[in-house]
Amino acid sequence: MNKKIKYLTFLMIAIFIGSLNVEAYVCKVSTSLHENSSGNSYGKIYNGNLIPGVAFDCDLNDNGVYESDTERFYYVSRKYINENNFDNNTAVLIHYSNVSRPSTGLNVVANNTSSTVYGITGEVGPYKAMSYLPSTNDWKNIQLERTRVIRNEDGSAIGTFDYTDNASTGGAYIVARLLTIKELENACSNPMDLGALSGCNFLLENTKYDNSSYLHGYHLETLRNGHSEQNLAVNGSSKNVVYTSIGTDNNPYVNYFGVRPVIEVPIKDLDTRILNTDTQINQLTVKSSSNDEYFDAVKKNDSEYTVEVPTGVNSIEVSVSTLVPYSTITINGGQGSRYSKTELVTLSENLNSITIEVTAEDGLTSNTYTLNIVRKNESENPTPSNNCAWTAPSIPEIEVDSTFDYKKLMNSTETFSYRIKDTSIATVSNKGIISTKKEGKTKLVVTSGECEQEVDLKVVKKSSKEKIMFSTDLPIYVNETLDLGNKSELKKYSNLKWVSDNSNIVEVDSKGVIKAKAVGAVTITAENDDILYTVNVKVYSKVAPPDIPGTPTYGYLLTDDENNEVSANELDDNSEEKKKATTDIEDLNKVKTIEVTIKNDDAKNVIVFYLPEGYDKEKIAVYRLENGKYVRLDAELINGEIRLKDSKEGVYAIAELNTKTNIPENGKISYTNVKDIENPKTGNKLPVVLALVGYLTIVGIVIYLKKKNKLSRI
Repeated sequence: MNKKIKYLTFLMIAIFIGSLNVEAYVCKVSTSLHENSSGNSYGKIYNGNLIPGVAFDCDLNDNGVYESDTERFYYVSRKYINENNFDNNTAVLIHYSNVSRPSTGLNVVANNTSSTVYGITGEVGPYKAMSYLPSTNDWKNIQLERTRVIRNEDGSAIGTFDYTDNASTGGAYIVARLLTIKELENACSNPMDLGALSGCNFLLENTKYDNSSYLHGYHLETLRNGHSEQNLAVNGSSKNVVYTSIGTDNNPYVNYFGVRPVIEVPIKDLDTRILNTDTQINQLTVKSSSNDEYFDAVKKNDSEYTVEVPTGVNSIEVSVSTLVPYSTITINGGQGSRYSKTELVTLSENLNSITIEVTAEDGLTSNTYTLNIVRKNESENPTPSNNCAWTAPSIPEIEVDSTFDYKKLMNSTETFSYRIKDTSIATVSNKGIISTKKEGKTKLVVTSGECEQEVDLKVVKKSSKEKIMFSTDLPIYVNETLDLGNKSELKKYSNLKWVSDNSNIVEVDSKGVIKAKAVGAVTITAENDDILYTVNVKVYSKVAPPDIPGTPTYGYLLTDDENNEVSANELDDNSEEKKKATTDIEDLNKVKTIEVTIKNDDAKNVIVFYLPEGYDKEKIAVYRLENGKYVRLDAELINGEIRLKDSKEGVYAIAELNTKTNIPENGKISYTNVKDIENPKTGNKLPVVLALVGYLTIVGIVIYLKKKNKLSRI
């Protein structure tokens, strides 16, 4: 793709993503836990199952902020209705702290030292405790069905109660209530036994459980069986549920308890996505701020890039995008931006070190990248010489808005640098990739050590021929053949001229049949008056599977490095990974789990598994264990082998499903893991719908600009 088009597409995506408000949930799963002074944590981090104690941070005021310190809640149960019936569409979440409403104002504050009685003897419901609860003045984004049936321990109805209390709230409405014993029992068994709540310590945060200066606990909404003058309460000191007096009598517990808000949240309004920890950079673009000249950033290692620019460039635009849309990017400590970021940077005389920090969606994981900008002085170029041990090959005519890999033509083991004299016609990266901009003639200067040669470069008008270009490398083994001419999209064309740009690696005959001869990469073209067909072919050597005595092995490795070592060890039925696979994978018939270890994981790895004996190829699926969860992968099924596009060491599951995976004729198994995309919030939150439409639109633009035609294996 032309660099200018890439950059414009990058900016379009940045502007569109930046305009969306994707925070459309009342509460989101937390990424960290509260701790007491002893270092003990409260609650649980969400692991894919909504269980009691899962910590949430809630946007109480609909301002897009999920504050982990003051807006922390814990999932208790589904909402109790009657006779052990629960509303499975509504979650009950309890606040991390007691609250009260000071006499000096109408808004509630956290208060773990001021007690209040439940109500007044003769009244039904928490008449006094209600005045402590938050209202629409406090939590604008929360709603409550305020008319409640008050029940006793066994669930029998005592009467109705209205959580309104306009008097204490200045005309506002109460938006939270007290917890019921049935909801608590649904989370923690036998809660009235002494010490029973030790296993549910999220109910004991900010009580005498860990702070002797705090109240013992807080009131429940439920009344005691046969004792209408007593209600139930959580006691952090004894770590259980106890009885206390409704009004002011001689019950010793009467001044021990405060009020802890409980909110009701529709399940669809809980964001239970497992937050991504990815901090990888997807694209890094550097261009001159004064024109459209681009400079390729070379990745030196996992966290450092270097780009070389001419002395005359005084400032550059640095544009960064991440692999996942929820990561946040800052450049040189500036304002953060989600998914993509462009920053104008003024250059100094010699070396500029630009810091790029990417923070993952979880808010905790981050990675710092360094972009080194080297300003090259023209006087540093060596004196041209014709006494070189190598010869710079000539360049064929190149069309406007095209790229050409010149480095592939250099039949030498030396290290070369490249520059173009007239950068208004074309530019060249330090990897030898020429990018054309307009028609004209100029020179490509090739340098190695003290040796320098110039080559003519002619850029011509773009041809009207239809172009078909695959965006993915076609993999093939040494000594393997493949009939490209038999592809359906080419059969309608005649008189095609087939060419390999390096016949020492891959040769092609007049009918489009290619044969791999050596490890490497080439470009194959087929051309006539109407079409230019291009495909990149990558040749791998086949490495036999290691022999592990007594252990069946189903994996081996294809790599550019034949000395790379890999082991693929099948795990037994008692392994935790095997047990987890049988739990995680839906529609499962049978499964093998294989642990792959790679000695040199910096090599370009392509892991291949044999199709296990007795497995149905029409039902095969491939998973990898990632962040404690098995995720389906893209794969190709070729002659009984399963080839993975995304290969790295880890635990894999080769599964046979109960239903067919609908493999197309070309043998490609295409998977999309949608299980994590759950419970999108609907209703009046239009930005969620816009985000989905926008995402699909962007994908369409990118596919179009890449000339569509996804590569598949025949």
